[in-house]
This record gives sequence, C-alpha cells and structure tokens, in this order.
Amino acid sequence: MPGSSGGFFFWQDVRLIEFSAPDLNYSPGDVLMVQPHNLKSSVGELFTMLADNVGTNLGPDTIITVTEREPDMPVPHALNQPITLGQCAQQYWDLNAKRSKTNDSIWINSSNDKTDMPVRFEMFLQATPHRYFFHLLSHFTTSELEREKLLEFTTAEGQEELYNYCHRPRRTVIEVLQDFSQTTPHIPLEYMFELFRPIKPRAFSIASSPTAHNKEVHILVAVVKYQTKLIVPRYGLCSNWLAALKPGDTIKAWVRGGSFHFPISQNVPVIMIGPGTGVAPFRSFVQERAAQGSARSDLLCLFFGCRNSAGDFHCRDEWVSLEKDEKLRYVQHMMKDNAALLWKLVSTQQAQIFLAGNSKDMPKGVKEALEETFQNYGNMTQGEAQQFLDRLERTGQFQTETWS
Repeated sequence: MPGSSGGFFFWQDVRLIEFSAPDLNYSPGDVLMVQPHNLKSSVGELFTMLADNVGTNLGPDTIITVTEREPDMPVPHALNQPITLGQCAQQYWDLNAKRSKTNDSIWINSSNDKTDMPVRFEMFLQATPHRYFFHLLSHFTTSELEREKLLEFTTAEGQEELYNYCHRPRRTVIEVLQDFSQTTPHIPLEYMFELFRPIKPRAFSIASSPTAHNKEVHILVAVVKYQTKLIVPRYGLCSNWLAALKPGDTIKAWVRGGSFHFPISQNVPVIMIGPGTGVAPFRSFVQERAAQGSARSDLLCLFFGCRNSAGDFHCRDEWVSLEKDEKLRYVQHMMKDNAALLWKLVSTQQAQIFLAGNSKDMPKGVKEALEETFQNYGNMTQGEAQQFLDRLERTGQFQTETWS
C-alpha cells in the first residue's frame, strides 16, 4: 500500500510468515528475536569494491580468526571460530549501518597474512555514518581530493553538508564507500571491524498461538521499502531478508518475553487496539483463547483501525470467522464511534486495554480518544480523565507496546 511520511515515499507490503519451530516454547505476548543477514546484493557490492585492494587478496573465501585481547571483552559468539570474510559480511557486519559508540578490543589473524595484527576497535551502534567514520577513512585514501572531502565532513563547518549528504537521504555505509572509490580498496582488514557495526537482532511480536499452532511460530512483517531523494530505494534489512526467504530456509531466532501481560482469568474483558501490524500479538492471544474454548465476543473486543480493507485488513478471514462464531467482536471504525461500549467494559467489568502498533502518532491519538470517552461517559473533567488513564497504566489495566 503506497503512502508518504516525513518526505519519504514508501510502500506497505505485509507478510504473515510461518516458521516450523518444534523446540520453541512461547506464550501470547512474547516476542520473536530474529538475527537477519545482509542481502546477497549488498555483500557482492562490498567485495566488488574490495577487489582492487592491492596486495591483500581480500575475498569472500579469506578465512580470519578472532581472538580475545582483553579478558573483560570476550569475542562475540558469532566470531568465536574461524570464519570467512564472506560469512562475516553476510552474517555479522551491518552493511546498512546505523551507529553509536561502544568499545570492544580483539585480535584478528588473517589466513592470508601470518602476522598477528592487534586491533583495538570501536563498534558503532546508532545512526548513519558519523564524523569518526569519515575521519578514519581519511587515513586510508590515496586520493587527495577524497581526503579533503572526508576531512571536511569531520569539521564543525562541514556538519550541514554531512547532514545533507548522509543523514537526510539515509545513505548507507556501502553507498558511502562506493562514493569514495579511491579510498575503499585501501581499507585494512583490521579496520573493517571498526567501520562496520555488528547486525543487531530485530524483535517481532509473535502472531500465533502455541496451542492452535503446535510446533510453529508466526510473525507479521511489514516489508520496509521507501524512497528518499536518492534514486535507489531504501530497504529495511531484516524485513526484506525475511521476505526473500524460501520454504526450507532456516533462520537464527529465539523467544524473549514481551511487555504484554494478558489476564490469566478468562472472565476479564480484553480490549485490544492494534492498527496495522499491531494486530500481531492479539492474533496470538485470541487464537489461544479460541483453542482453549474460552473465546467470547462479549469478552474480547478488537479495534484494528483499518484504513483500507484491501490493503491493511490483516488476517481478515480469521476475524470474520471468529465474529461469526461469536468468539470475538472486531471493530473497523474509530474508537470514538464506540465510546459507550469502551466505557461500559472499563467501568463496570474492569476490562484490560492493550495497545500495539507504530509509535509515531497513533498512541497519542488513542490516549486522547480514551480520555474523551472517560469525560463524556464517566462525567469527568479533562484532568480527572487524564488521572484515570494514568492510574490504568500504573496498575497494568492499560498496557502499550509500540515501535518506530
């Protein structure tokens, strides 16, 4: 589904991805942590640029060994055995890096060079390439023109130009290295660990019931793709990697407890507000209740804020079937149109409210709608309505799980 936000043009492609996971234990509200890989195209671009690295013969089959340099800084698990540069580039380095700084120290031994190379490097874990990234590159270039531009990006006077070049269009590390083609081939192996941050795992709300889908785990994935002023579209690393998987492929993933704590009692009404992919944890919970035979439409109410039934009515057939069987009440319209129902469930039946979805504007709008409901149907002032909602949050009667 096309749209625009913050000057970017984006497409909304949502996939329900099902994994066979016979040894994975989870509960509704839990999160699946997924360790993604870089796309093969990005890895290929990196080694194409490194092919001109004279005298080092750094290719995807080059084997390196990473060992501990300082006792309190162990080698990352992904690097604790000999690994090829190709594996490192595909599975460890984030070639779409966003960076902020933390320190690590290791030794690297290359099978192409029998000399031990002690390396002190800093992992950067936030934003697009910052000043230090360009400062470091300036030491390796053989081009005076590129050196001047790299050093300009490190000065206070050059920050506006750096923002317009790098941050505003969300230029990736790979694209920066392509632009500085006289510098990239001369980057020493040991400094690649300083330039490339490790790929971080991504969290997805589990969208399946362990009872209804024994030995399986499902996630609802919005495949991120958007256009900036650059010609080449921007892609979300993990979502596009997941979308490219084929039946039979395996991934590295594990379960982490989520922030939602659904009621144990099956007699407590549950109000679920989940626009877009925010509906994922509620699919897990509703499926679990249905599999246990305790799903009732007077106790389970789902608001999913569908803007376009053809584009973002996720899991439509399931919701329609559950409502037909009187196991769920789902509401496509705005919460304000159902304010009387909301107030009745909260005030007389102590319903628990759960909110999941994008963190940009939606949570604020939902809270305002709830406060307006409390004012109109609970005869509260604006201040009293805010205090009432705050109390619901403090006591866990109103829980939120949002993401950017």
